[in-house]
Amino acid sequence: MKNINYLQIKLLLPLIIFILYGYHFISNTTIDTNVKCGKKSEIINGWIKLNISQNILIKKLGIPEFKGEDEYWGATGLYVQEWIYRKKGLSFLMASEKKGGLKKACGITVEEPCQYKTSCNIGIKSSYKDVMLKYKNIIDKENTCDSIIVVGSVYYGTYFYFKNLLVYQIIIGSMAE
Repeated sequence: MKNINYLQIKLLLPLIIFILYGYHFISNTTIDTNVKCGKKSEIINGWIKLNISQNILIKKLGIPEFKGEDEYWGATGLYVQEWIYRKKGLSFLMASEKKGGLKKACGITVEEPCQYKTSCNIGIKSSYKDVMLKYKNIIDKENTCDSIIVVGSVYYGTYFYFKNLLVYQIIIGSMAE
């Protein structure tokens, strides 16, 4: 198993998500929302998923506690903004084709105090063993180690980060360069 530097991944993740995900966003490719446990696409709490519109997020979660600046990402041609719901333990990378345009989620992060679960009933503080058992058929073993389980692939997937063998963060998106 490879040793992955968490700080490097965390710092590069937004750029990497947009480089790899931008084509799908621009071409209106949709993500399969009929997700069952053990599939590569993931849905949190039965409704939070990639490509979810800002209108649905605001309707269900309210106005974010923090919205970053709308930044142009030349590699994808998209305008990107971070939305943070700190009290809910959720953050989203939101993207649009035009500055100030309607946005869709292209990256999702789940942390404490969020109690939401994945389609396989995995959430914050779930055990390493439980994640391995629930997702055993689609784990990217080459990129999985003691501190991270990669479900799907580094090009698109769900990433479970661990401290003391318990999930402390879940990221849905991409982390490959």
